Amino acid sequence: MNKAEKISSYQLFLLMAVSRALSTLTFIPQINENAGLIDYIAASVAAWLFMPVVFMPVILLIKSNRTDSIFTLFPKAGKPLSIAVCILLLFMAVFTLSRLNLFISTVFFPEKDTTVLMIITLLAVCYCASLSLEPVARAGTLIFVFLALSLAVITVSLIDKLEFNYITPVMSGGISSVIKLVVSVTVRTVEPLFLILLLPVTNGNVKKGFIIWIAATGLALSVITALLTLSLGESALYQLFPYHAMAQLADLGVLERMDALLTGVWIISAFLRLCLILYLINDICQKTFKTANKVPFTAISGVIILTAVLVSEKSLSYSGFIFSLPLRACLFVIFVILLPTAAVIKIKIKEKRVK
Repeated sequence: MNKAEKISSYQLFLLMAVSRALSTLTFIPQINENAGLIDYIAASVAAWLFMPVVFMPVILLIKSNRTDSIFTLFPKAGKPLSIAVCILLLFMAVFTLSRLNLFISTVFFPEKDTTVLMIITLLAVCYCASLSLEPVARAGTLIFVFLALSLAVITVSLIDKLEFNYITPVMSGGISSVIKLVVSVTVRTVEPLFLILLLPVTNGNVKKGFIIWIAATGLALSVITALLTLSLGESALYQLFPYHAMAQLADLGVLERMDALLTGVWIISAFLRLCLILYLINDICQKTFKTANKVPFTAISGVIILTAVLVSEKSLSYSGFIFSLPLRACLFVIFVILLPTAAVIKIKIKEKRVK
């Protein structure tokens, strides 16, 4: 990453907020069929309270190191670690584009082939990813404003449609279903990895910003989950994309078809997330293989992502593997918890040797 290329902490955290909102709004409840309505609210609150503990290694890393790349902290394992992180980022890109493809093919073009649309989308993403980081950061700020306004309007319009008799007993499906939901909510919050990778090029009070981001993200997730369950009731559990169904209920005077507006914001958010992921892949590969040419890495990444998405569309077993909770939980533990923990330990050891 070009050291002269900097973004502010608020730009980074707004990018992370857009990315996390996308994960929430494209959530598919069928992964936990035994959970009751109130279990989703309870799990979102529990995950909110649990996040500061889970992300403590990241907070400690921010406090200990603001200048060194995570890869330079492990010089002997730098190249394997870089490749491993790139593979994870590719997985995240495949997951994002697959979910976008599923959303478009079921909501907009049911029973239509969306291959051409995915190719055009990926070509646009590859081009944007070849640009600098600052335009992506500025776009993230703008999209966050539109997303926040859309959700605010939907919230206001749904207030008189909430039904509190939809509430079911807590843990009606057993404690295991709630635990599974808490794990699902937590491991979907992979955005701290973006923070770890972009930490050396971020200006401002990152530690304070990250703590605020955790609190705000957890609160927003709890509120929107409550809105979903109290507006749709049991039908929310049988929707492929329940938050889209919730947006269809929104109607505030002249502002009709809020689902169309929010859908547009979702698609742009997915595009932005893909741009950020491919930008990071390009940057890591350039540093690892010591070249200024981004084209080969962009092309290879694009081909891998497109191939994986098309295969997942045709193969239910492969799609199930991509979306599986155990796989995502394993990757989350390795790269969002263990990696920053190892980095903090490495920094502390170096500090003791200097003393």
